[in-house]
Amino acid sequence: MEGPPASSPEFDRCVTPLCLLSSGELNPLWKEVDVAGVVLRVGLLNKGLQLVHIVDHHINILTLKFWGGLKEYGVENIVAIGSVICVLNGNWRGHAGGRFGSIHVTELTFITSSPRSAHLLEAVAHLKNSIKVRIQDVYSVTEGSLVICIFPPTCVSKYCISRGYEA
Repeated sequence: MEGPPASSPEFDRCVTPLCLLSSGELNPLWKEVDVAGVVLRVGLLNKGLQLVHIVDHHINILTLKFWGGLKEYGVENIVAIGSVICVLNGNWRGHAGGRFGSIHVTELTFITSSPRSAHLLEAVAHLKNSIKVRIQDVYSVTEGSLVICIFPPTCVSKYCISRGYEA
């Protein structure tokens, strides 16, 4: 006898690469995504909406939309510039054609800087390790001048490959 449908590999939770959220090709089950990234910017509350931008190690940027602001969701101490955060059950409403993808934070969304789920722990470890490597590669001194390398906003992580997405 088979187990319940939720135990099927097609329903396993996975971290969605930020690069996919900026394309119109993503169609997640139940319109929910899990993401991990470094907080790049925390906007001000404006007309009931507060925007937060997170970034990955490939410089892919994602906007998190908080209706009512960070305090409404009790995450004002977690979501700070430079912190690594994980968002579980972010509400994906499709790509509106802007420069960055976006997800809506709802009452069902969970945000943490200390994940416990295996898929989030792996994503955070990969992100932190990649950032360490990138920081070493980003800045190089050439004849006394600072050279900053800009990395292309492409998705080449193993998360894309393991989920069947092409880079």
